[in-house]
Amino acid sequence: MSRALSLLLLLVLTACINPLELGERRYREGDRLAALESWRSVRSDSLYYQAIQRRIRDVEDELEQLVVLFKKRGGYYERKERLAESVLNYRLALKLQPGDRATLNRVQSLVRKLAALSEETRAAYTQDSETGDLVAARSHLASLRTLDPFDPRLATDERQLEDALRREVKPRVAKGRRAFSSGNYRSAERAFRRVLELDPDNETAKGHLSFIAQIRSEEKTARG
Repeated sequence: MSRALSLLLLLVLTACINPLELGERRYREGDRLAALESWRSVRSDSLYYQAIQRRIRDVEDELEQLVVLFKKRGGYYERKERLAESVLNYRLALKLQPGDRATLNRVQSLVRKLAALSEETRAAYTQDSETGDLVAARSHLASLRTLDPFDPRLATDERQLEDALRREVKPRVAKGRRAFSSGNYRSAERAFRRVLELDPDNETAKGHLSFIAQIRSEEKTARG
């Protein structure tokens, strides 16, 4: 079938669809605004006018509920300093109500705030990484993820930080083990506590600190 014939057939089929069904098709495709636009163009003397008016009211109510929902989410994320997610939800509300000036102003304000905080936090993260303060760097990186989890740079940042943390943790674990094996529990404890500052989930450090606490408890009981 030629391209011209296919287009002609599509036009014929489209012409056979009544205005109500045309709007419903757009509604099922997820484009509520296009559905409303189709229905609102129908004249009052149309056979489908009353049915279309009911669908317009239903979909307008649905859109209003969605707008309220998106704005609530936007406010929730804003209070949590999850600004990129807040902007996303306010923009979804704005897409459904393009003339909402207050929401537009809110979006613009949040975008500026997000840009300023992200720049400030990233600068602090970079400085801490370069000076070797990996605990502070991790904290700043967590703040960056809270501000904007969609930032594509985060995956690389997190991988680089994890590599740097591993390079710091490995010799400290080894130092703690040597001190523990030689009975120098105070030195071992210091080494393993530093490990947990860098890697709070490190099972080796947790296990050895638990052993040290148990040994000290037994020694205290024996002295008593």
